[in-house]
Amino acid sequence: MTDHDPRRAFARAPSPRACAALLLALAGLTAIPAPAPAQTGARRRLTGEVRGLELQLEGSRSAVRGGTLDWALAVYEVVGLDVLRPAPGARVQLVTSYAPAAEPRILTVDGAGRGLLSLPVPEDAPDRFTVSLEVRRGGARRRFELPVQTVASRRLTVVAPPQTVPGASWPILGRFERVADDAPIGEASLTVRLRDAEGPLGAPRPVTTEADGSFVLALPVPRDATGQLVATVQGPEDARRNAPAAQVRAALSQGAGPGLLVGVAPERWVSAPQAPLRLDIVVRDPEGRPVPGARVRLGSQPLAPELPAAGAQRDAPNVVRTNARGRATLSARTPRISAPWFDHGFVVSVASAGFGSARGTARVRVTGQDWAARLAVGGGALAGSLGGHVGVEVVGTDGHPAPAGVPVALSGPRLGTLRGVTDAAGFAWIDVPSLRSVSDGDPCGGASSTAVRWTLGAGGARPISKCLASQNQLSQSVPSKSPMSGRR
Repeated sequence: MTDHDPRRAFARAPSPRACAALLLALAGLTAIPAPAPAQTGARRRLTGEVRGLELQLEGSRSAVRGGTLDWALAVYEVVGLDVLRPAPGARVQLVTSYAPAAEPRILTVDGAGRGLLSLPVPEDAPDRFTVSLEVRRGGARRRFELPVQTVASRRLTVVAPPQTVPGASWPILGRFERVADDAPIGEASLTVRLRDAEGPLGAPRPVTTEADGSFVLALPVPRDATGQLVATVQGPEDARRNAPAAQVRAALSQGAGPGLLVGVAPERWVSAPQAPLRLDIVVRDPEGRPVPGARVRLGSQPLAPELPAAGAQRDAPNVVRTNARGRATLSARTPRISAPWFDHGFVVSVASAGFGSARGTARVRVTGQDWAARLAVGGGALAGSLGGHVGVEVVGTDGHPAPAGVPVALSGPRLGTLRGVTDAAGFAWIDVPSLRSVSDGDPCGGASSTAVRWTLGAGGARPISKCLASQNQLSQSVPSKSPMSGRR
């Protein structure tokens, strides 16, 4: 037989019995169970080859010139193909494109791979720049680039009436402030330019801001002005020679009368129901001059500007006239209310020959209570024998915090009677030692919610009822080890 005889090749092949023995041996190896890992309370740290780094960044990509850009970072190692684990002690280096030669800012993250990074943005920063973040951990390194857009460090806000007439005075007012902290910029020189559809109206007008950053300027509107009025307010230039600016517009009502300015001031802005109230009215023309002899009446029904015919009753009993200073007084009465409080609007109608008709409104808060409150339970619910605490925020009916020393009383089927007083910020903190047993007389049920009534102030204050969350025992389990154990 030669070397290529097929019979020799067949003789060298394994027998069917040998193949079966080999398969059984392999099956036995795969059936051997692997040793079970130790059952511990801590989660095992992922192991494997680190193939790269990932960076999670939270924060704005818009920065105010002269402010600070703050970012929260989290660095992760990439294990295998798609598994991330925190990279404790990773080093992050920051470099900006507007100052590449400057000393880099370096941050070393904590044991959980997290850290806070702050970048001061100079006043002369460009409109856009790039931040380069290089992350290193052991032998791994990766660079991330982030585009950042900058905004002006100063802001101008301007408001004005949306409509005026030729020949009148158009008042504009505004505020000049810093964007980073809303701090006012006082004693700043601003320039105001006025134009209509045909072009500029007069020379630019200077105005200086007050200490609180505000300014007011009355712009005279020429009688031949047409189209739309546009007022542009421009501030001083900054280090980059950029000047903040703001615009406000008004429509010109051609052919309309000059109109009236009506101001209504109540004797008091907070009043009891069905109480007498004096209203002081001031009537001015568009130039701010008093309008004597104007007819004034309480109500929204308009008055006729012309005088009645000769021989007739000149004014109804409910109509008064302004004096030489353009002032008048009306008597009113607050309405009856069913709610704890209500904002009622008093409307005054005014008419004068040569100026037409106008209205003025004053809004008065009508309430029979001195104080209002809002309750909050610490932890969300009062827990059985452990009790808890209740925070009460007390404010006046005008919305301002109550002064220190206002009595606060809480009572209920499961609370008993508890008392406290407000501090200087208008807050009262009342401790609840424990809850009483559930009773059938609790209108809120008692088991998961219990009734509480609170009384604010002394004297005949009206109590207010509410249901507070309660539970007989804690439903939250307390771990025996540190809550941070087992976290990656």
